[in-house]
Amino acid sequence: MTNAEKVYEQIRPWLSELDGSRDVDFLGRSWRVTGEGVRQLSGKTAHVNCKSVLVWYFTFGGALSQAEPSFEFASLQSFSHGIFRGGLSPAITVTLSEFRDIASRLGASLLRQVRYGEAWLMFALPKIPVLLTYTEADDEFPALLDIKFSSNATDFLPFETLAVLHGLINSEFVV
Repeated sequence: MTNAEKVYEQIRPWLSELDGSRDVDFLGRSWRVTGEGVRQLSGKTAHVNCKSVLVWYFTFGGALSQAEPSFEFASLQSFSHGIFRGGLSPAITVTLSEFRDIASRLGASLLRQVRYGEAWLMFALPKIPVLLTYTEADDEFPALLDIKFSSNATDFLPFETLAVLHGLINSEFVV
């Protein structure tokens, strides 16, 4: 059993308070969340951390909140209280065309074209909007993916879970 699977098994009992079931699209896959656990409905492979993010969201997070996302976006570093100082936008190897395909599969929509790339808006979960900005590679710099969350994202998920979500989103763009 991996560490991620152990974490999921430790937090899964928190779902016992959940009445009924919730169906949700998350990272291009369909999921069912019940008091028994989290089950992926689509046949696509997903990292077990997806289950942990869904447990947090439906037991302690955004699903219970009356707040609404701000739609002012900030990088993950801004939520870390100084833990992360450097950039979290590593170079990626996907082309703009591949980025568009992956972003569309994740349920994102083109927001605007920006200099040397594009910005797309997606809802990772119902109250978790995410701004994806892709900057094309050139002769000097590799392609970059910048992932930003609504500036009040910690009203819906704790920082640690946002960091996991950031990693999950980023991993979708690793080909």
